[in-house]
Amino acid sequence: MHTTISRREMLRVSAGLLAAGVVSPLRAAAEAESRKCVYLPSLHDRARLAIQCLTNHCDAARGYVPYFYTRMSDRPPTMFLAIWSYGDGMGRSLDALAFLRQMTGGGLDQPADRVMRAALIGLLGEDGLSWCPAEPWLMPTPHTRPSWLQQGTLLAFTTLFQLTGEPKYKHHVERIIQALDERLIRKPGLPATFPGDAYTHLDGWSPASTEPTEPFLLYCASVTMPLLRYYRLTGYEQAFRLASELTDGAVQAFGGGEKFFELGHFHCESRIMISLLQRGILKNKAADLELGEKLYQKARRLGTQSGWFPEQVNNPANNRSNLAETCSLTDMLEAAILLGRHRNPTYWHDVERYVRNHLLVHQIVDVGWAKEMTPTPLDKHPLRFTGDDQPCTEGAVRGDKVMPSLIGGFAGWGGVTAMSDDSTFSNSNQHCCNAAGARAIYDAWHYAVTEEAGKISINLHVHRNHAAVEVVAEESVSPDQLGVLHIKVKQERQLRVRIPEFLSAKDMEVKVNGRPAKVRELGAFLDVGNVGPGDRVETTYPMKARSTEERIAPGVFTFHWRGATVVSASPRQKIRPLFTDDRFLSSPPPIGPAPSREFESL
Repeated sequence: MHTTISRREMLRVSAGLLAAGVVSPLRAAAEAESRKCVYLPSLHDRARLAIQCLTNHCDAARGYVPYFYTRMSDRPPTMFLAIWSYGDGMGRSLDALAFLRQMTGGGLDQPADRVMRAALIGLLGEDGLSWCPAEPWLMPTPHTRPSWLQQGTLLAFTTLFQLTGEPKYKHHVERIIQALDERLIRKPGLPATFPGDAYTHLDGWSPASTEPTEPFLLYCASVTMPLLRYYRLTGYEQAFRLASELTDGAVQAFGGGEKFFELGHFHCESRIMISLLQRGILKNKAADLELGEKLYQKARRLGTQSGWFPEQVNNPANNRSNLAETCSLTDMLEAAILLGRHRNPTYWHDVERYVRNHLLVHQIVDVGWAKEMTPTPLDKHPLRFTGDDQPCTEGAVRGDKVMPSLIGGFAGWGGVTAMSDDSTFSNSNQHCCNAAGARAIYDAWHYAVTEEAGKISINLHVHRNHAAVEVVAEESVSPDQLGVLHIKVKQERQLRVRIPEFLSAKDMEVKVNGRPAKVRELGAFLDVGNVGPGDRVETTYPMKARSTEERIAPGVFTFHWRGATVVSASPRQKIRPLFTDDRFLSSPPPIGPAPSREFESL
């Protein structure tokens, strides 16, 4: 039997509930109807897109080796293999892919993943190092390089060992470390270095680069980040010693760190910054932490608060100092996470801005805009392929399949307010960024919620499903601009929520099960106290409107903000504007399952 209740009776009951501290259903419904709410995409959904790129943008016939360079403005677009496709590009792909499979619940036993892992192992030589095969677009004989080829391979095998515990990955990592250690040249008073850039059994070592924008010592030190990750996981001392020698050598060569971020490849230098922070945390070494933090602050001034960071510093060639490399953003995001966890929690504000803005908007989610790009004549294009003059060749693909394979990837040379500024490099893609952006998606997702000794910390105001809590982040854009975190508690914990940038505890309204909660300020966090299964926590706060004017290498840009989210930016660059309303959703997106296990990526 159904009972009908009059509106007057509903109002009377609602008034009684309100007096008792319970939210009125009628009032709640009216408020929800009057508010316009938007949502950013979930990192879970973006991870699934990233997986699509990592498994599609490759040469399946060669074991899913990724196409490293893509000329998007070619008619038709062209993607092709290069030196960096092999140990470096494939290793980066496998590292990110393994984490994203864990994040999305897909499992590691997927056909493409299995083939890619076998192919990466197949690139290992008798000496234990990763080698490039003899191919027309590489060198006439197999060759190896002690820097980036090994970096990507170490990154992948370390992650695979971490996630699976399989001894073969441990064996491969330690063979690479031993081989690198044997080849390192050590002279008293001089930075440790490798004998040359590349090695073949036919010709021996080729000379190291002497270009000031490509300092060889930084290339040598590219392996330090995965080495220190492996040391954290296993305590393998040889990994730590090798990483320390290469890190110290690079710092020594750059005036004790003073010359970093003055000239050349940002990503090479930001990797040293990461390594200093890793070593400082592992060994509680104050000098490393101080220098790492100092370098981060210096590098941060070269970019925007929204997460745009250049590929090159003070390098006028090909406009590359005016374009972003997603690898640079990933390094900055990872450094900010380390600093936020171990140095000062206010660095989480940087992470939040990077994630909500340039990480999401520089992910390729559609491709129709490539037709708007201005083609560069092939004879003037700096990214050339051996078979460019042939109508059909191995190692390259031309045509309609190229751009769709990039969906889920990331800007290789991105503009500030558009995907591309329509310059030659900006109209191209490099696969290291597709993998780096995918890794950053995992970083942001994993560290958004962290747990330690029964305490759950909500570090980022983003959607996240964790074994203990489920978080949905909402933005109310009218009549008031409010941020709302909806937290569903699944396991008993002590709950902390980060206070957003420019706000204090008094600006935050917290309710548990509809009733105002007593909270206390704990540095950069609100301590909500103990919560249990079934509790629902709602945190509401103003999202302050502000504008920033930022002077960077490409010019002066103005960003308009709602809290930590850029809502518009000017001047608008040419191809695929980034900060537009169409990136927001009108309803909460699926946030995916909570993983059975959590894995650190740093």
